[in-house]
Amino acid sequence: MQQLNEQSITELVLRCQEEKPFGTKAFSSLVDTFQPAIYRFCLNYIKVASEAEELTQHVFLKVFHNISKFKHESSFKTWIYRIAVNICTDFYNKKKKQDQIQQEIKQARQTQPDASHDHEKVEDQDEIRKHLDKLSTQEREVLILRFYEDLKIQEIADTLGIQLSAAKMRLSRALEHFKVVYNK
Repeated sequence: MQQLNEQSITELVLRCQEEKPFGTKAFSSLVDTFQPAIYRFCLNYIKVASEAEELTQHVFLKVFHNISKFKHESSFKTWIYRIAVNICTDFYNKKKKQDQIQQEIKQARQTQPDASHDHEKVEDQDEIRKHLDKLSTQEREVLILRFYEDLKIQEIADTLGIQLSAAKMRLSRALEHFKVVYNK
């Protein structure tokens, strides 16, 4: 890892802003400088090496696409860590929501009196996606937006161009239908 002082980093960022989008030499130097620390942060936050590697790549992609917007009002280090925090938090929350819906589905199956013991427990994402595919397009999209993309209900309504009450109803009906499809 390169050790650069704040002034050198500022000069490097300015070079990146001047080179972009055609030159990447200065950006490569920034990556060399910050990648070990960002990876370490992601690993400490997420605890899974492969996911930390992927999140580190996402951080640097976001930095690359947005470096021209960096205004030098704070240090670059603060800015890149803010990006890393946001990306890791979003990932963590999405993963938590996915785990939550899987748990809710498992509980729904266990509380049904008719549930036969022939059904295998669904623990992997491929199995959930298979059940999602059995839903209508509207049901599937509202569940994906809510639980995979972690959008708030108002954001879902805005995305789909529907009223908030319609988004709530669509989500509620989609969850109920998913439970029925899942328990068949």
